[in-house]
Amino acid sequence: MLRPAIVLPVDAEVWLHEELARALIHELEHVRRADWATQFAARVVCAFYWFHPLVWIGWHRLGLEAERSCNDEVLRRAKATDYAHQLVFLAERFSNGTRGPLLGMATCRELTTRVGAVLDSAQTRGRAGATRVITAAVLSAVIVAMVGPLRAIEGRAGQAPSVPLKLEVASVRPNTSEPDERSIQRTPGGRFVVDNLPLRDLIIFAYQLQDYQLVDAPDWLVAERFNIVAKAEREPSGWLDEIGLGRSRIMMQNLLVERFSLAVHKETRDLPIFELTLARSDGKPGPKLLQSTTNCAVPGPQRTAGPRGCGMTIRPEQILFGGFPLDRFVSNLSGLVHRIVVDRTGLTGNWDFELSLPPGPDPLTPATLPPSPPQPGVDPKVAWLSTALEEQLGLQLRPARGPVEVLVVDGVKRPTQN
Repeated sequence: MLRPAIVLPVDAEVWLHEELARALIHELEHVRRADWATQFAARVVCAFYWFHPLVWIGWHRLGLEAERSCNDEVLRRAKATDYAHQLVFLAERFSNGTRGPLLGMATCRELTTRVGAVLDSAQTRGRAGATRVITAAVLSAVIVAMVGPLRAIEGRAGQAPSVPLKLEVASVRPNTSEPDERSIQRTPGGRFVVDNLPLRDLIIFAYQLQDYQLVDAPDWLVAERFNIVAKAEREPSGWLDEIGLGRSRIMMQNLLVERFSLAVHKETRDLPIFELTLARSDGKPGPKLLQSTTNCAVPGPQRTAGPRGCGMTIRPEQILFGGFPLDRFVSNLSGLVHRIVVDRTGLTGNWDFELSLPPGPDPLTPATLPPSPPQPGVDPKVAWLSTALEEQLGLQLRPARGPVEVLVVDGVKRPTQN
C-alpha cells in the first residue's frame, strides 16, 4: 500500500507499445483506487462472516466493479475492440498456466461480463462524481441508523440482559433421611427448591442431558443426596414458563460451579446406540402406525395427544402420539431406553399411533442411574418395549454404535457447610 508495484509477464518487453500502455493504465487505476487495501479489508470481513452467502456475493461484486472501473479508465484512451481482444488473449494465456500469486487484469472468471461491458458503447463510464458519492454515503448512513435501533430492541427482547443468572444460595445441605419423594421445584418469587436429589440428577437437569450422556462421574454423585433452597435476586419475568426453565438451568449450572467446584467439558464418544428401523420385510409400517391427516406444526387450537390428535403422552400402560414426524417420538424414545436412538425408518410426514404396553416390567420407570454409560447388553425392559414396537408399529430397536455427545466430569467436590 505504501510502495505499490506493478508486476508484468516476462514477455512484456516484446509487447506492442499500445498493449503495454493499456495494461499499465489499468493497473495504475487500481493503485489510485487503493483496490489492494479494499480487497484485503473485504477478505477480512469474509473471514469473520464466512457462513453468510450475501457477504461472499458482495465481495465478488466488489471485485467485478473494481475491474470494470479500471477498464473504463483504459477506454478513455484506447479503442474498445483492441482492449477487448487483449483481455481475451491474456485470459486464454493465463488459463493454460499455473495460478499466479497476485491479482491479474485478465482472468477467465467473469470474462464474458467484463468484455461485454467494454464493448457496450451505451454504458455510462467514468469516475463517480461528488454528488453520487455523497448520495451513496447518506443512503448508507440512513440504512444503518434505521437498522441499529431494531437490532437493539431485538437484543433486549430476546436476550433479556437484565435477568439475573445467579442464585443467592440460602442453603445446601446433605439429605440424611430416607424419604421416597425426590423433586425439583420452581416456586413464585424466584425460589428454587431441590428435595432429596443426588448431585448427578442436578447436573443432568442443569445441562439438559440424558443420564447416559454424563460420564466419568464419581460414585458419590449417585449415593449422596442433597436439599437445596435458593433464590434469585428478584423473580425474572416468565420464571414459571419455558423461558424461565431455561434460565433456571443456567442458574443451576452457576450454583454447581460455585458450591460444588464442578468442572466439565463436552466431547463426542463412540458409544452404544439404538437404530430405529422398519421390522417388516415388505418395508411397511405396522397395523397401529397410521399416516396422520393432521399437521400439528401449524398453529391451531389445543388438541389432546393420540390418534388424530397432537403431541405425545406417556403412561405406564400406553404411549399416545399424533400429528408430528417420527423424529419427535425418537427424541423421547432416547430417554426411555437410556441410549441415543437414530431414526433409520425412512418414514416421512406426520404419524399417529397408540402403543399399548402389556402388564409386566415397566420400561418407563427410570432405573438406578449408573456412574458410567450403559454397556452394549440390552436391558430386559428395553427388549420388552422393543417387542411392543415391533408387533404394533412395525418398528425395531437395533443395537449399534455411533457418535454420542457427552458431558465429561473433570472435577467435583462435596459442598462446604453453610
